[in-house]
Amino acid sequence: MQFTVNNNNYPSKEEITNLINQGLSYRQMQEIFNLSAGSMHRAMKLYGLKTKNRIGGYNQSKKKKEKSDKFPPKEILANLISKNYSWRKIQNELGITVKMLARAMKEYNLKTKFDFKTDEEFQKIISETIELRKSGKSIFEIGKIQNISSVAIFNRLKKYYPDYQAQKPNEYNEEEYQLMVNLRAEGYSYQNIADHLGRNAMGIWAKLNPNKQKALLVRRKRKNALI
Repeated sequence: MQFTVNNNNYPSKEEITNLINQGLSYRQMQEIFNLSAGSMHRAMKLYGLKTKNRIGGYNQSKKKKEKSDKFPPKEILANLISKNYSWRKIQNELGITVKMLARAMKEYNLKTKFDFKTDEEFQKIISETIELRKSGKSIFEIGKIQNISSVAIFNRLKKYYPDYQAQKPNEYNEEEYQLMVNLRAEGYSYQNIADHLGRNAMGIWAKLNPNKQKALLVRRKRKNALI
């Protein structure tokens, strides 16, 4: 198919307008005109055109509405909340993702009344956590055993059982610190060290580079002050 090409190597305004009126998306027009995403964008901007199927426009709003139609009814959610169901139980009951549940809760302006202390599943997990803490296990070791985020374990202990609270997720004992230093000296990357210790790569970088970490925090504060 032949198209008129102007001095900017763009198709003519009429040709693009014709495809827009047919309901074609950005990507479809790119393929038809054999243009990159950037060239397609510049051509649209040059002619002052917009497509209803462009990402971020009409089509995205339509998709968002379609997704919201898949939310479980408010009455069902409210009923499960009244039964003191946790988020995980609600997910399993309704067969939806965490993201979908969060959006539905926000859409309906609902909040769970779930209490960890009265939940049998949580009590079983936390009892095991406390026993492992008593045996000297770190929250990171416990996280691996229970397949739970170490941050989640730390926060639960802090809120419900502070007597068994572990060190903060970004704190390291002397043995771990020395191991990090040695591995780094041997040429291991921060991610390799993180995988070895079951830690966060950024946290290890901050621990081994305290001056750079401080400088980074200062830059962030300055940037936030300008916003």
